[in-house]
Amino acid sequence: MEFKDLSGQPGHAVALWEFQTAFYNYAPHYFNDITGRSCAEERYRAVFGGGFLPSCSPEGLYEPVQCQDNECWCVIKETGDEIAGTRISAPEIPNCDCK
Repeated sequence: MEFKDLSGQPGHAVALWEFQTAFYNYAPHYFNDITGRSCAEERYRAVFGGGFLPSCSPEGLYEPVQCQDNECWCVIKETGDEIAGTRISAPEIPNCDCK
């Protein structure tokens, strides 16, 4: 069976499967309290479906500082939940070391 993408180019489906597998192989999986998804799954969904693209660590956790557009904020590494009162405008980046 030959895989083709929407433009008819061969091999895209295999690359997509490899991309998806790489995201789902993060261990351990921590899940966001609101969405019920891990950082890796949130990132995968954003890449292919749009929306916020979180920064994930190699271990599958959320990076402590998340940024979008002109704002950055601190999150709980295991869940990605925003820590209240940490959102600030660029070019400043919040200090999330002890949060």
